[in-house]
Amino acid sequence: MPSGITHMLLSRFVIDRVADEAEPIVAAVLRSEPGAFLIGSVAPDLPYMSDLDLKLFKSHKLVADDLHYRVTDLVPIRGMTEARAIVEGGGPIDQARALYAFYIGYCSHLVADGLVHPFVRDKVGDYDVAAKAHRVLEMELDVLLARKLLNMEVNGLEFEDEQKWISDSHFKSQILASFSRQINSVYPHHKVIPADVGGWISTMQTVFGAAEGQFPRWYRSLLGDQGIAFKDYSDLISESDEILTLRMPKDAEQKGLTSNFMKKDTVHFFDDVIMRYFDRFPEVIVAGYDWVFNGKVPDRSLVPAIDLDNGRLLLANNLAEMPALWV
Repeated sequence: MPSGITHMLLSRFVIDRVADEAEPIVAAVLRSEPGAFLIGSVAPDLPYMSDLDLKLFKSHKLVADDLHYRVTDLVPIRGMTEARAIVEGGGPIDQARALYAFYIGYCSHLVADGLVHPFVRDKVGDYDVAAKAHRVLEMELDVLLARKLLNMEVNGLEFEDEQKWISDSHFKSQILASFSRQINSVYPHHKVIPADVGGWISTMQTVFGAAEGQFPRWYRSLLGDQGIAFKDYSDLISESDEILTLRMPKDAEQKGLTSNFMKKDTVHFFDDVIMRYFDRFPEVIVAGYDWVFNGKVPDRSLVPAIDLDNGRLLLANNLAEMPALWV
C-alpha cells in the first residue's frame, strides 16, 4: 500500500479538486463527514493492525489479504448499494451521506493503490520478496509528498488526530457495522464484528503516533532505514530525484520485462503518478454520488477488481500488461 499518510493526503486534497470542477454539492457532502472519508481511505489496510494490537486475541491479516487480492471491488460496491437503499427507502439521508463518504474513501484507497503500487513494485520488486524495501520507499514517498502538498514535515503532523475525526460522526456505529457486514458478505469465511473494526482504527492511530515525531537524526536514520519511523525532508533531499524517478523495473531481467509499467523511459512519482490520481479520482467521486443519490448506475471499470499490490486486473494478472487504471 502507499502508507496511510499518502492515502489521507490524497483524499484530503482531492476534495478541493472536486469543488473546483463545479461539483460543490458533492464536495460539501465529503466535507460534512471528513472522519468517514479519511478512515475509508485507509480501510482496506485496517485489518493488518490486528497483528500489532496486544489486546486482541486473533489476527485479521487474512481479512486484509482478501481485501487486497480477492474480488477487491465488491466491498465498496455493496456498501454504496446499502447507502442507495437508504435513499430509495426514504431513510435518514445524513446516514446515507456518511456511508457514501466512507465507501468513496475506500474507493480512493483502491484507485491510489492501483496507480501508486505499479510504481513501487517496479522500483523495489514484488512485495512478497521485498516487504521492507516497499515499506521504506512508501514512507519516503510520504515525506516527499507531504512536503510537495503541504510544505511540511510528516514528523509532527499528527495524522492520528485526523483518524479520530470518525468519532465526530453521528453515524460512526453504523459505518463500523456496515463495513464489518460487507466484509462478512463478500468473504463469508470471515466473522468480523464492529468492535473489531473499532479496534483496528485505534491501533492505527497508535501506530501513526509512534512512527511520527520530532526525533534526532541518528534515530530517524536508524529506524527510517527499517521502515519503522519517518525521516525528515532534509534527510532525503539529496536522493529525492532518485526516489521519485522510475526507469526500468528492479527485477526486469528476472521477470523478462522490457519496460516499466508505463512503458516510458522514465516515470515521475509527482508528475505522472500523483497527477493521474487527481485526474482520475474526481470522476469516481462524482459517479459514486450520482449512483447513491440519483440512481445512475456507474461504469464498474472506474474502480475495477485489481490486485492492489501491482494494479493488474485479478482475472489477467500479468506484469507485462499495463495496470488497469493506467490503460
